[in-house]
Formats: sequence, structure tokens, C-alpha cells
Amino acid sequence: FLINLKLGSKIIIFSKDNGETTTDKVMDWLFANKIRNVIRINGEDLISSDFNLEINSNYFEIKNQIIDSNKVKTIWFRRTYDDNIFNILPFFKEYESDKSLELHLMGELGSIYRFLEYFFSKSFWINKYSQRSDKLKNICLAKKYGLKVPFTLVTNSKKDLLKKSEFKKLITKAIGEATTYSDDKEVFSL
Repeated sequence: FLINLKLGSKIIIFSKDNGETTTDKVMDWLFANKIRNVIRINGEDLISSDFNLEINSNYFEIKNQIIDSNKVKTIWFRRTYDDNIFNILPFFKEYESDKSLELHLMGELGSIYRFLEYFFSKSFWINKYSQRSDKLKNICLAKKYGLKVPFTLVTNSKKDLLKKSEFKKLITKAIGEATTYSDDKEVFSL
């Protein structure tokens, strides 16, 4: 995606703050190669940082940076946020057992991402929020076009998993978007 780099052009990487080692490694590589015109916007930033998006202008302001949409040449949409991004309890205790407010707020955040696709429509996008990757479909397409793919099993049966994978080393991945959970000591990615 570095093909679109030109003097004064910008790259935006949409990601999430915690548990995103791939984005961290890409950022490290970009900075190690003195590519400084990169802006990382985590899903949390759209909630906890001030941002302004004037509909009738070309400018988007976030984290005290003004971004001219005409100068953004490449956007990599990596991730958005974890499902527990909204901590509504301190403000809305009556919703403690009701997820409807959280689902509504997640929908609002999704609307912002879909609008950003339009706002930056002149940019080259690597993935989009509205076209999030389908891992299972991608495995099938890779196999169809001759790429070597690992043994893949989607199951909810521990018995079948153990039977089919008896002599194989295993990894597990989320079918859709990965998420992270944490306790006081560790962060777990699923």
C-alpha cells in the first residue's frame, strides 16, 4: 500500500488500541523506514478524543490533528473496537443489565465509519468497515486459486475437534473479528 505515497500525502490506519500486535508491527516498520505521514486512529479515539467532521468541508480533525481528505492517499482499515468499548455504567446505571444502549452506541459508531468511507472516497482503501473481511470465504478463494491453506475446521464440538485434529498442531481464530479480554494481569486475544 506504499505505492500511493507522494510528498505531502497521508496514510490513515484505523485500528484498535489494545491487543493489536499486527498494527503495532506495521507502525514500527513505517517509523523505522522514516515514513512519518501516518495517522493511526483507534476506535477508542472516536469516543475518548475530541473529533470534528464538518460535512461541507474536506477537513477531519482528531487528536489535535487536522486532516485534509484530499491529501489522504491510502487508508488501511484493520480493526475498529472491542465489544466492551462503551463503559456506560457510571452514567446509566439503569442500563446495567440491558445491552440496548450499548448496541445503539455501537451502531452510531458504525455509522461514523461508513460516513468516513464516503468522506475519504478519493483515497485507496485496504479493507473497509462496510466490507469487513470474511475469513472463511478468503480461505476458500485462496484454495481455489492454488494457494496452500492449512487444515481448517469450523465446529462447536470438542469431540469432533479432537477426532479430526488428532495428529495436527492447532491454532484457533475468531471466525469474524477478533476481540480481546483482559483481567488485572493479562490481555487475551480471541
